[in-house]
Amino acid sequence: MLPPVSGGPAQTPPRTWPGELLRLGLLTGFACWLAHPFLTGRLIGSGDAWWYANMLRDFLTQVRGGIFPVWTGQTEFAFNGAVYPLRAAPFFQHLAGLLDLLTGRRLDAFALQNAAVFVSILGGMQVTYFALCRLAPDRRNLAAMLAVLYAGCPGVLGLITSQDLYMSCMAAPFLPLVTCGLALSLRDGGWPAQRMMVVGLALTWYAHAPLAAWLTLISAGVQAVRLVLHGFSRQVCKEVAGGALLFVGLAAYVFVSVATLRGGDSAGVIPYAIERVRIVAALRDAFPHSLLPVRMPTTSLGDLQLGYALWAVLGAGCAASLTLGRRRLLPLTAAAILLVMLLLPLPRVTPWLWNSIPESLARLTYYWPMHRLYPVLAALALPLGLLAFPSGRGRSRILLAALGVLAVTWSGWEAGKLVATARLRTMSPQETPIRRLPENAPLMNHAYGLSLALPPYFSNGVMDPWFELRVLGGAGRRTVLQDNVRSVIRSNPPALCDFTIQLDANPGVWNLSPELVLQPGRRQLLEFDFGGQRYAGTLQIEGAHFFRQYVLPASGQPLAFGTKGFSAHWLPLWTSSDRPETIRLRFIPDANIKTSRPPVFARYRWYPVDQQTLPLRIDSLSPLRLTVTLKEPGVLETFRMQFPGYRAQVDGQDSAVERSPNGLVAVSLPAGTHTVGIDYRPPWLLRLALMLSAATWLGLAASAFRRRRSESEKLK
Repeated sequence: MLPPVSGGPAQTPPRTWPGELLRLGLLTGFACWLAHPFLTGRLIGSGDAWWYANMLRDFLTQVRGGIFPVWTGQTEFAFNGAVYPLRAAPFFQHLAGLLDLLTGRRLDAFALQNAAVFVSILGGMQVTYFALCRLAPDRRNLAAMLAVLYAGCPGVLGLITSQDLYMSCMAAPFLPLVTCGLALSLRDGGWPAQRMMVVGLALTWYAHAPLAAWLTLISAGVQAVRLVLHGFSRQVCKEVAGGALLFVGLAAYVFVSVATLRGGDSAGVIPYAIERVRIVAALRDAFPHSLLPVRMPTTSLGDLQLGYALWAVLGAGCAASLTLGRRRLLPLTAAAILLVMLLLPLPRVTPWLWNSIPESLARLTYYWPMHRLYPVLAALALPLGLLAFPSGRGRSRILLAALGVLAVTWSGWEAGKLVATARLRTMSPQETPIRRLPENAPLMNHAYGLSLALPPYFSNGVMDPWFELRVLGGAGRRTVLQDNVRSVIRSNPPALCDFTIQLDANPGVWNLSPELVLQPGRRQLLEFDFGGQRYAGTLQIEGAHFFRQYVLPASGQPLAFGTKGFSAHWLPLWTSSDRPETIRLRFIPDANIKTSRPPVFARYRWYPVDQQTLPLRIDSLSPLRLTVTLKEPGVLETFRMQFPGYRAQVDGQDSAVERSPNGLVAVSLPAGTHTVGIDYRPPWLLRLALMLSAATWLGLAASAFRRRRSESEKLK
């Protein structure tokens, strides 16, 4: 074996408990200050935060109803069978579910979502401190300072206070486990270092795949260097192989879960291609602000950055790794330098690097790499900085303490802007209850994450499952033979009325008259006749407990609601209130497009809907139960995304599940009235992977308990 890096302690020095308790108390207090905006039941953030809350609400509704494990979306908040992030990043929903259990199921989805963030920030501070102390037990003050810098880093804290990146926030506490484990394995080797790195890496995969992918690449590179440096010695080979096997057991569920979502005709789990020029353009737009102090409010991409304090720590760590006693850490330095070149728009270098990255990694990274790479870079700075500074005595210790105070003060000042931004992005007490209601829950395109494509009638707004059932036939089964919309608008259509335009007090806003009234306990259909107008802007529908908005001329895919000739010109509206709800419409023209203002916005028909007379009726969403009356044989297309595991029963008998041309679950039916049941049973491979991962985690926990118990007995 090669000698350890200089500065590595031969044994763990005894802790002074008063000092340790003081450090832990200060760290906890600072973490609580960072996270205190999330001690609320109100929604914090914008559309993405609302979408996460709806996915969580679907999960909680199923768990509270006795369904566990949860495999797919089944409630009105995820009626399309959404599996993202449930299957690709299950840590978020399961952490919130655990908090729900611990709080006696008294909190709603918004409060639990915020509680998960609070726990992640608080736990992340402690985990970071633990990992750094494991690496250098004699430098606890420095470890505490670095934990503060990491938790308050704009590229880490800004993930949640400014960008609604809940999955990234859940992963942030585990990144230091990986990087400190890598540093420990390079310095001392041994199974404990390997175990720490692997556990952190597996947890990161459960929390957020893009961050985990980059960390996995770095970890694999570091382990390869270790093998070379040690001449493929038997001991190191055993450590690396053992770590790989442990990782397979711990993370098996995540990989198998995503793999089983691919259909037989799938071109890939993430179907879109990434234009590398757009990645470089985003980096250029964020520069040079990414090297300047963050601005208030901290919502621009340039505000997701490392910050001066961690830049200094990273620079000192990289420089120190070049010295003779610390060259073993050079693989971490090389990884950090590579990330810097990928983040700063260096002429020719950065475009070449991004063009050289494999397509799968580019897809995971997406168009804003600062979301993925700054947290990883911040985590890499921690072990490099910790081992760069000597313990010091006398003047050097005083100088180090002064620099630490300066760094923490600056980082706290910057973090204060991020905390203030979270408060600014907190919805008012009047807005939040509206976002809780199912009639206002938008089905955003994120809900189709990991699927091949969006259905042609997908709208990036509120959609009603009652009006998303269709009977298909004809060539290629692409002709709609029957649906509930046709049944409503063809029977006794009411007279056409006019939506006239009245100017709002706010310039550029068109208020539409008259107001409409939603009756409780029933659905109503609003059909528009735009008269050939191609409006460009946002149509909003508001009431005391009602809020929706749709972008025009197209709110989503080609057949979604819009003003184009082939768009759907109708919207289903309903209220869950037990009282009538008065709603008003308004249109906000796109400021970039000149739109003439006619006296009449559109003509409309206002249909009452008797759900019991509809030919395609929903008896239950969880599990999905339908009563279908067909005039002729056809294929019933449901609103659930199709992937392996769905089963169907028609009139109590098993029936084959088909994939419709739109990628949805479909069942062939003869003419007549039928009861149809759709449920999901996970493939055997997925169930096996879940059992393997659960057994590995339990075995690892039992091993840690026995080890602790043995150590305690030795001390006695």
